[in-house]
Amino acid sequence: MTKTLFKPILCEQEFGRKAVRVDALLAWAGQLPNTQPDIAQFEVVQIEALITAINHGVDALLRSGDDAAVCDAALQLEHLHPTERKIIEEGTRTTAAFVLKQHASGAWRSKIRKALATGQLVAIDSLTMLPTDEPSGGAREPTRREFPSELSMSTDEICSLFDGLRWSQTEWEKAINKNRPAWLLACRRTKGTQGNNSTQATWDPIAIARALLVGDGRLPVVPRDVMSRRFRAQRALTVSAAWESFIEDNPLLG
Repeated sequence: MTKTLFKPILCEQEFGRKAVRVDALLAWAGQLPNTQPDIAQFEVVQIEALITAINHGVDALLRSGDDAAVCDAALQLEHLHPTERKIIEEGTRTTAAFVLKQHASGAWRSKIRKALATGQLVAIDSLTMLPTDEPSGGAREPTRREFPSELSMSTDEICSLFDGLRWSQTEWEKAINKNRPAWLLACRRTKGTQGNNSTQATWDPIAIARALLVGDGRLPVVPRDVMSRRFRAQRALTVSAAWESFIEDNPLLG
């Protein structure tokens, strides 16, 4: 499962629905400032969560009392005003701390915005884990590696599992068979077939649960504890085990 740093509360921010793969981020940046939590322990990071982690890292550095480290960090900022640079080079911690607090995350936001615009970084959707420049209306089926679990459940099983979470069982059936919102189609493993030997579509329940935890800015967010009780009540051990593995890999989600 993909270990992701994601904060649903940040979804409405500029890059709330954009994430990047950490290996690509580090390859592009060369070196990131100290982050809290440490970005290196994740595989995918929501860009807004990254900027928040940079802010938290700056706060920790300022609390450390290491004046030299504070000044060094400030001098690494791009577009530093010559007057500010001169004062910081003279070892003035107050100015360095002010500059760091005011400009660190903003500088990285600008760098990332430019990198996305020029193709140096490729964003993926924080919810579907698909590239953001691809159609969101279900034109492309997500590949297996993009799903958060190995589970596969039929339409009937999904409607029963999530009954009362966001929608009733009847409403889930309508959403799957008729309305088919893009975020839900992104959770579909296989299409159903019609005819004498008809089969139902199959879905990754963990992908759907993740979507409900995030909320997507439009869907009401299902609380993590409510979702956990539902999955832990399942008789199939593979379902409850997959959920436990998912929340262990994504402690900040929901």
